[in-house]
Amino acid sequence: MTITQDEPRLALNEELALPFLQTAVEIDQARQNPADHQGLIAVLANNAMLWSHLKSQFARNDDGLSAEALAFLGDMTRFMIKSTILLSREADQSYLDKLVQIN
Repeated sequence: MTITQDEPRLALNEELALPFLQTAVEIDQARQNPADHQGLIAVLANNAMLWSHLKSQFARNDDGLSAEALAFLGDMTRFMIKSTILLSREADQSYLDKLVQIN
């Protein structure tokens, strides 16, 4: 498929946000199927890796991101990893709602 000039393109911030929105939908769908706990854990692990990848990309590239923003990405990455561990023990619907909202 070729994109022509007439077709809308995503802005950079929209391109960066798209995987997080898709993952939020995946988390929401996975939590609606409590019988598939391993599927939920897989989605949560993917989410943690997504945050980690974003942090790594910005940390490697000198694109003017402030130290505070980089620290925030580090905090979010650690939070998502800890959330995956916590939720692997017991799926808490309220906690999962928060993850969906964050993404």
